[in-house]
Amino acid sequence: MKEIYYIGLGPEKFVSAELRPYHKGWMVTRIFGSEKDQAVDIDLRILEEVIIDADIEMVILYLDESIWVSRGSNRYVHLGFQVYSGVPRRRPEYQGGSNVL
Repeated sequence: MKEIYYIGLGPEKFVSAELRPYHKGWMVTRIFGSEKDQAVDIDLRILEEVIIDADIEMVILYLDESIWVSRGSNRYVHLGFQVYSGVPRRRPEYQGGSNVL
């Protein structure tokens, strides 16, 4: 896993995510995009990139509560995030293809 993910979306348009090691996995601590793209689903686009790496490396992803609350938790449920012990997390896709908690 990388500590910073970045996608350039064009001139002066980008989205990035910052991660840190957290409890046998990685916590997404910040998602940031250019002002022009705040209304678009750029947060989902960067998380999809992070999820690909997490599944390859078989690590659990956690979302900082501020992301979960401020952007709306329903946005992340379809990506496999669920609250467990008060923390939004997503376990990697295993060979069977299910997202088992």
